[in-house]
Amino acid sequence: AQTRLASVIVRAPGGGLAPGEPLKGVIVLSEHPGAAVIPRAALLYDQEHPYVFVVARSVAHRRDVVPGASDDQRVEVTSGLAVGDRIVVDGASALDDGMAVREGAPR
Repeated sequence: AQTRLASVIVRAPGGGLAPGEPLKGVIVLSEHPGAAVIPRAALLYDQEHPYVFVVARSVAHRRDVVPGASDDQRVEVTSGLAVGDRIVVDGASALDDGMAVREGAPR
C-alpha cells in the first residue's frame, strides 16, 4: 500500500518486453458507448447543475448535461449532447444563452 506498486500479468503483442522494462498501462473500469468526452474547461455549473454551451448558426445555446467519469483534463458526458454538437471550450463562462459567437478552429 505504501509503494503503490502491484503485480500484473500482461500478454504483450509483438516481440514482448525485456525483463525489468518499465511500461505504462491503463485499467478500464467501465465503458459507456455513445457518451461524449469533452475538455474539462467546457463544463460549467449553475449551482449544482452542470451545462455546456453548444454553438448552432453562430449562436451559443446553453445545454444541460449529465457528466460521468472524469480525469484532470476530460469529462465524459452521458446525456445532453448529440454527435456533431459543437461546444464552446474557451471563454464559455463569459457567455449567456443566445449570445452570438465567432467560432475558432476546432481542437
